[in-house]
Order: sequence, then structure tokens, then C-alpha cells
Amino acid sequence: MVVAVKVQSFNDYPMTLLLTLSRTLTYKKCVALLGAYRRFLWARFLGKDSPAGPQPFVSIEPTNHCNLHCPECVSGSGELTRPVGYMSLDNFKKIIDQIYKHTIVLNLYLQGEPYLHPRLPEMIAYAKEKRLFVSLSTNANILPKLSVDTLPHHLIISADGATQEAYAAYRKGGQLHKVLTFVQSVAERKKKEKSKLPFVELQFLVNKQNKHEEKATRQLFEGYYNRFVKKSMQIIHQENLSQYYAQSACCGRYINDKKHKPGCYKMLSTAVFTQDGQMALCCMDKNAEFSFGNALDEDYVKLINNQEAQALRKMIINQKDQVSICQNCPFA
Repeated sequence: MVVAVKVQSFNDYPMTLLLTLSRTLTYKKCVALLGAYRRFLWARFLGKDSPAGPQPFVSIEPTNHCNLHCPECVSGSGELTRPVGYMSLDNFKKIIDQIYKHTIVLNLYLQGEPYLHPRLPEMIAYAKEKRLFVSLSTNANILPKLSVDTLPHHLIISADGATQEAYAAYRKGGQLHKVLTFVQSVAERKKKEKSKLPFVELQFLVNKQNKHEEKATRQLFEGYYNRFVKKSMQIIHQENLSQYYAQSACCGRYINDKKHKPGCYKMLSTAVFTQDGQMALCCMDKNAEFSFGNALDEDYVKLINNQEAQALRKMIINQKDQVSICQNCPFA
């Protein structure tokens, strides 16, 4: 049986997180944020596209390799159609050098497990050096050498159950005790280095196999997280909907009569880069089917204003019901 021992209280951490985020802000970043929101309002209420500027939020995929085999994930199920690999540190820096002046938050994840990348600590350190707020999502089945300097500001950890049976029903190949060890190690490192960061967000992916263990999961990890979040699963195989879909308030993406509204704030505010530099439409574009160029070959602001990008944005504004990746998106 896995037993958790409290390390310390985290009651004052939300303000710490906001203060850390605010310290990364500059005039150019605020302009980029307001510009993205203006473009969204223009699309939502006027039904029109407008030239895109630098994005305030960026996602970079360190690798799309994964150590687990989650059946409803294109990486875990082996259904990823684009090349699998690792972004080099040089290419990572090349993209960061393009975006850092206008970007507030850097999400170091898309597909795959970030901690499989051997240069991940250096990537995090470089991003912090450029005054980016770094967020990272992990399945926590790998225990790297931990240092506060090379940990993100915001750490999302998948913890989908309080028993190995419920956890592994979806996290195929995963071990719950490894997740607990990872979380404990992060808490102990923070205590040793007298740091309030990273802000640890425990993410509970609700499905039919684990929904009865939500309370027990909170209790198991009590004292190790700052925020507990329930999240709906993305189910890519509709024949598995009955196996995994849990009727829950957080699972609205599967409401059949959901109406799509024009435009998408996520698409208009976030630049997404795959491990080989392709610029995807958004985080739901798992296979970069809607890519409009490579940021290693051309400046990304030019890419998001090329003909392909403009055509895709107009489709999202006027014909979202015909865009496949929007049909399974909680933000659509």
C-alpha cells in the first residue's frame, strides 16, 4: 500500500504563483496579450480575421516519445503520423530567441513525456533566463535529478487514481508508486532549497474506471499539491466512449448538441511548435495536420500570417463545424 506523508502546507502558494508570473511581464508582452484578445473579439463578434501578431502563449514539444501507452493518446497508442524525435537544444534556443520578447507563458509539452528529453533541464534554465514563465506537464513515471533552478514554475502531474488498478486502467504501463515518489521528491527539494515553486497542479483525468477514487486520490497526495484539477479525457476512438466516458460536469466536450461559436481564443493567442519545428494550428492538432510552416526555416510571425494560416483562421471563424480537431475540443 502506498502511503503519503505530509511535508508542509501550501496555503499561500497561489499568490506566489501570480507574483512570479507578474515578474515576467513587460510592455511588449502586455501588448501581445491585448492584441490576441482584440483579434479574438474581432473574430467572435464581427466574424472577421485580422493580421496576427506575436503570441503571448507558446507551446514547445521537447519530444513526442512517451514511456506509457495510454490508449486514447496518439503517442501512447502509436497512432502519431508525424516524425518521432527530440528537439535539439540549439533548435529550442532558436525558437525561444524568436518568441521570448512577446511571450508570457511557455508550455513545455504537447505530445510525449518531456522528462524523456536528456537536455530538458537546460531547456528550462534557458527559458527562465529569457524571463519566460515555464509550465510543464508530466506523467511523473520518470524521476530525474531535481533542482529548483531546473524545475518549471508550474508543474502539472497526472495522478489518475488512488489504487494501481484504477490508475493503470488508462495509464497503461504506468506505476502509481512512481508518481507518488516523484511528487514527494519535488516537495522535499522545495523544502530543502526553501523555495515555494514549482506550483504543483495535480491533474485527475476523469474516466469510468477511476471516477470513484477522486476523493481518495486527493487524500493520498494531500500536502504535496497546490491545486487539484479534474479534467475530461480526449477520446479519439469513438468505439471506446462507453468504456472511458464518465458523466461528469467536467466532461462537456461530449455533449452532442454543443454549438460552436466563431473564432477560438486558444488558437489566436497560442503558438504551438512540434519537436521538429513545425508550427501546428493549436494544441489539438496532434499530428500537425494543419501546419503552416516550420519555425526553424522562417520567422514564426511570418508563418502565422501566410496564406495557409489565414485560410485556416477564416475556417475556424466561419466553418468550425467542418474542422475535425474542433469537434473534440473543450475550448471550441
